Amino acid sequence: MSRKKVLCIEIGANSIRIAEVSGNSLNLKVHNAAMFATPVGTVKDGSIVDEGKLSECIRQKLDEKGIYSKKTVFSIVSNKIMNREVSIPYVKKQQVDSVIRLHADEYFPMGLNRQSVSYIVTSEDKAADRIEAMVYAAPEELISEYYSLAASLGLEVKSLDYYGNSIFQWMKEALEDRSVMLIRVGYDFSQVTIMTNSTLRMQRSINYGVNDIIDAAIESGFGDDREKVIEQLGKKRYIAKRLDDEVELEDMQVKAITDSVRNMIGNLTRFIDYFYSKRKDSFESIERIMILDAGDEIKGLKNIISNELGIKQIKLHEVDELIDFGKFEGVKSKKFFATVGAAINPVGFVTANILEEKIKRSERNYYSTAFKIVGTVSAALIIIMAVRYGLLLSENRNLSSEVENLSYIEGIADEKSAVQENNRKVESIHALTYNSNERLPQLLSDLERNLPATTVVNSMSSTENVLTMSISVDSNETAAEAIMQLRKLSYLKNIAVSAVTDSVDSVTGVKKVSFTMTALLVRDTPGGTSAASENVTSGAAEEDINDQ
Repeated sequence: MSRKKVLCIEIGANSIRIAEVSGNSLNLKVHNAAMFATPVGTVKDGSIVDEGKLSECIRQKLDEKGIYSKKTVFSIVSNKIMNREVSIPYVKKQQVDSVIRLHADEYFPMGLNRQSVSYIVTSEDKAADRIEAMVYAAPEELISEYYSLAASLGLEVKSLDYYGNSIFQWMKEALEDRSVMLIRVGYDFSQVTIMTNSTLRMQRSINYGVNDIIDAAIESGFGDDREKVIEQLGKKRYIAKRLDDEVELEDMQVKAITDSVRNMIGNLTRFIDYFYSKRKDSFESIERIMILDAGDEIKGLKNIISNELGIKQIKLHEVDELIDFGKFEGVKSKKFFATVGAAINPVGFVTANILEEKIKRSERNYYSTAFKIVGTVSAALIIIMAVRYGLLLSENRNLSSEVENLSYIEGIADEKSAVQENNRKVESIHALTYNSNERLPQLLSDLERNLPATTVVNSMSSTENVLTMSISVDSNETAAEAIMQLRKLSYLKNIAVSAVTDSVDSVTGVKKVSFTMTALLVRDTPGGTSAASENVTSGAAEEDINDQ
C-alpha cells in the first residue's frame, strides 16, 4: 500500500468498521476510524439487501467523522465465499495465475458458474518444486453489489478482499513466525485461521457465533432484549471454566450458557484434528490461540476454549505494535485488525463485466489523451497514423511476450492429455484381464438376499464363465420361485435346469425337490439388462417343475 490514504470498510451483520489508513505492511497508520451498528435489514451473510439505506448510513458517518478519501478497499464478511488450500508445481511468478485458473474447476468441483476466482500465494519453495496458495471463489453477484455500493457513495473501489484474508495479512505481520490459531467469533458464524511460520495453512468457517450464546441466555431467563443480554454477559462470567466443572454447573444459568459453547468447542477440536491429519508429515503444531471480535465481549468464553483445547492464549500486549492506531471516540484498536489488514495485500475480486469495463475505460482514456496531443500538432493525420502504428506495434510486442510467457501451458495441457490417455489404457487393460469369477462375491450376497428362505445350495462350482449349482428346496413352487429370482440377476445368462428329482424323506416325511442349475456368468450390462429374452431353457425348466 502507498503512502496515500486508503479507506478500508468492513461490513458485518451487526457492525460496520471504517478505517482511513496509509503506510505499508510494516508501518500502518490509522488516521481516522469509526465503528457503528449495521442498519437492520440491509445486509445478510455479506449480501447487500438494501443499498439505499446502507449507503445513507455510511455516508452520514463518513461526513460526521470528516473522512474524505475516495480509494476504497472492502473486506467482505460472508459464508458465500469458498476457499481451498492448494499446492502447485513451482513456476515463474507471472505463470501462477494461469496455472491456478487452469485447474480452478478441480479445486471447486461443485462448479464455478458466475464465480469470481482469485488467490493469495502463501508460500514458495523452489527446492521442493512447490508453491502453496489459498484460492477463493466468490459469487459475481456479491462482488457487483460492493462495486454498486461504492458508486452510490461516490467512492472508487481500489480492491475487494475477503475478511479471512484480511485477518491473515494482519497475523502475518503482527504475529510473524509464531504457530497460532486465531478464532474470530462473530455473531452468526466464526472463522478459524491457522498460521505457522508466517504461512497460512488452513482456514474454515464454523456455524457458531455469539447469537447462540445469547439465545441460550434468553431461554435461561435473561430477558428478551438482546443488547442488554450481551451487556450482562460482558459484565459477569456465566460460562464455566470447563465443560465438566460440576461445582460451577450447579447454577442453572451457568449450565445452560456453558452447554451452548459445547458445539463450538467440538467443532474446533475436529478442525484441529483435521489440520494435524493433513500436516502430519510437517511436524507442525499449534502453540497458541487468539480469540477476537465478538468472542472477546463474552466473559469466560476465551478461557473455556483455551482450557478445553489445552492451548494457551496470546494476550493483546504480546502482539507486535504493527498499527499506529490513534485515539478515536468509541473505537478499540483490537476491533480493527482485519479491517486494517485489508489494506496490506487484498485478494482482488473482480467480475468479468467490471474487468471488461475497466479495460474499455483505460482504452478510452488512452485515445482521448492521444487525440488531444494530435490536436496541438498541424500534421494531424501523420501523427494519428503514427500513434495507431505505435499502438499496434506495442500490442504486437505485448502479445508476443504473452504468448511466450504462456507457452508452458501447452506442456501442461499435453501432460494432462497423456495422463488421460494412460487412464484409458489402464481401463482397457482392466477390461482385458477381467474374469467373470470376480462376480462371485456379489452372487453370494444376491443369493442370500433374494432366494426363498428354505433354499439350500448344496454345492457350487465355476470355471472362467460357467456357473454350476446344486440346489434343494421344499416344494415345486419354491423351486420355481428360486429359478425366477435367479433369472432376475442380469449377470446370469442362458440359465438351464437339469437333474430335477422329487423325493420324500422316509423318516421325517419332508418333501425335497433337488435340481442342478447351470448359467453363463458374465459382466453386468448398464442398467441391469433383463435376461428374460435369453433364458429360454430356464423358462421351459420352470414349467417342467410346476408340472411335477
